[in-house]
Amino acid sequence: MSRRPHGDRGSAVVAAVFAAAAFALLADQIVHTSRSALQSASAEEARGQLEADAEAGLAIAVDGLTAADSAKRWGLADGPHSTVFNGANLEIRVEDERGKISLNTITEAQLQKLFDKAGAPAQTVPDLVAAFLNFRDPGRLNGAAADAGAGGFVSVEQLAQVPGMTPALYAAIVPAVTVSNGNAPFDPRYAAPLALEVMAQGPGGEVAAIERSRELAGERPALSGSDEEALVGRAVTVRVTARDADGGLEKTAILEFTGRPDHPYVVRKQTDSSPAA
Repeated sequence: MSRRPHGDRGSAVVAAVFAAAAFALLADQIVHTSRSALQSASAEEARGQLEADAEAGLAIAVDGLTAADSAKRWGLADGPHSTVFNGANLEIRVEDERGKISLNTITEAQLQKLFDKAGAPAQTVPDLVAAFLNFRDPGRLNGAAADAGAGGFVSVEQLAQVPGMTPALYAAIVPAVTVSNGNAPFDPRYAAPLALEVMAQGPGGEVAAIERSRELAGERPALSGSDEEALVGRAVTVRVTARDADGGLEKTAILEFTGRPDHPYVVRKQTDSSPAA
């Protein structure tokens, strides 16, 4: 019987060791990849569930706003509505677009008040006003007269593109402004507090804004009115924040109510979901 040379046996051992190490490394990579894929799939599934919960919140809001029973019907002046759906905590807010300031018709004087009341440093307000007007009506840069009805803004989100706009200032202003009111007159009955301060003609603006803030916080009863009639032809924003053990997200839709039982509303705009603050 012939014997394998010692050199061959040594090479075979080394090759076996390398093969075992390579297999162990490959197995570890497979396990790591599988674990990452499972975690990613789990995160996607959790987000998908929250998306569905937030969509349910939009449906709950529509049902509340159009309820036949006036005792159960949501009012435009209500504060946030909280409920639990499928294990997720939902907070639903309804905002009247006519109770906001139109970005395409706001005047220079109102802009100054808006930036001031929203917390912009006094020395930055003139530059912010000029930047806003130039963004809305680029013709001003060529010496042309500003046209407040030019309709330069097509979305509220464009406000973030105005030079000098900070994230904090943007967050403070957004709830009080709109491009979706159809150029309807400002309606103070269901207005955002900041919008009330800016649009007030007399010295009572701050008091009205404080009272409205209390209504929205549920600290005093909201004014009742013929909200069923007020909804027809009116655009409202519905914001739904859905939270569960895995996190939270916010979904927003602008709805316009038609008054038709067979098709009570149309969706003007629906934004992509974003992580809840």
